[in-house]
Amino acid sequence: MRKILVLLSMVICFVFSANAGYYISAIHSTNINYNDLMNYTLSFDASGKPIAAASMHSTSASGNGRNSIVIVPSNFLFPAHIFPFVLANEPPTQNIEVRDFQKVTDDQYLICGSWQRGSLTTAFVAVVYNNFERMGFYEYPEADCFYSIWPGNISLAWLHDYAVCGVKGNKGVVGSLDITTLSLNNFYITEYPWEYHKIIFKKNPDGHSGVFVVSGRSPDRETIGFTTIDPSFTQRNSYAW
Repeated sequence: MRKILVLLSMVICFVFSANAGYYISAIHSTNINYNDLMNYTLSFDASGKPIAAASMHSTSASGNGRNSIVIVPSNFLFPAHIFPFVLANEPPTQNIEVRDFQKVTDDQYLICGSWQRGSLTTAFVAVVYNNFERMGFYEYPEADCFYSIWPGNISLAWLHDYAVCGVKGNKGVVGSLDITTLSLNNFYITEYPWEYHKIIFKKNPDGHSGVFVVSGRSPDRETIGFTTIDPSFTQRNSYAW
């Protein structure tokens, strides 16, 4: 099951939509402490310039730790877009880790990673809209972290899901998400210790079929490999060395 996090910001503008999410305005800032940033990933904006998604501590959010997601353009003269997590009855320290940042269209981006509050850690997917002005946030207790997200391909009309991969405990997980509701449509967890770190989609030459290819390693870092999964999650093949 997923939960929707309501993100509070300086300018609160709730909009309830058909996919059961709340969207709110970002805080704009040209004066943030870049020493607070933790960044693993970047993408490109509509003009083709690099733009990073990261986590940081913000005084506009609750408690200590990296309590906000921030979108930072490559030109620091332009404002950053900060999404602070303001929560009631939560542990004093929370840490958000943004692991992947993918462009879907010029006006829609996907973010995935992990969200830790006290002893609880869950995976999340966030959807950013309106020129980085608002965000929908979705939590998935089925995983501890999503390391990679596949943003879909509008040319593949027969494939209507996003896809994610990551970890749950010491097991690897792969899932597909409905592109409208972001509900978890399919889910696979390994029987053996594993970590999935990157997911892509490889289309077959006929253009009407293909497989997800998910790479990873064992937690002890002694084995690497990948798994292929068809879009219905009914056929899997794993290779390791």
